[in-house]
Amino acid sequence: MYLQNLQQDEIFVPSEMKSLKSRTQMESRRGLENAIISNGKIVNVVSNSYGHIPNQLFFKKAEEMLSDAQLNYHKRTINKNDRSFITDFIIDDKSQFSVKNEEDLIPAYASV
Repeated sequence: MYLQNLQQDEIFVPSEMKSLKSRTQMESRRGLENAIISNGKIVNVVSNSYGHIPNQLFFKKAEEMLSDAQLNYHKRTINKNDRSFITDFIIDDKSQFSVKNEEDLIPAYASV
């Protein structure tokens, strides 16, 4: 079944937000004050109002919620150049859904 062969990229890479000036020793324009550093590379430049949440806090909390609800699920993780991260939770729990035709399946799919 395709669920056994889902993409599994590393999404828990080291990341932090640092002042761009501290990294380059140059002034930056308003709105581009900070650098997002992921896996040792600058991957984005953001404003002071940007909120940086480490992947561990965000994705692990979502997975914890599924586990606490006792849902069976499969997970696919995608890392796009240490800059953008995706986790797809594919719920595979027949006890949560019912259909008129017994042969029909209802895949539940959540991407965070």
